[in-house]
Amino acid sequence: MEKGMEKGMEQGRLSYAQESVLDTLDIRFGSVPESVKNVIGSVLEVEICKKLHRAAIRASSMEEFSAQMTGLVDD
Repeated sequence: MEKGMEKGMEQGRLSYAQESVLDTLDIRFGSVPESVKNVIGSVLEVEICKKLHRAAIRASSMEEFSAQMTGLVDD
């Protein structure tokens, strides 16, 4: 049961991290393209989401973020 609880907590952290990236993009640039939402939703590591969140904060445009996102997710 403890292992299931850990897995649930990790999934919760991942969901929160994904939402943080999407919220930041929405606040900074307005609507988020479905393609970007799909890529962020497919990320399975919290650390990558953290890097994406930082990129979302630093990017000057959605296009710049998308280019950085591709580099981070493809690594």
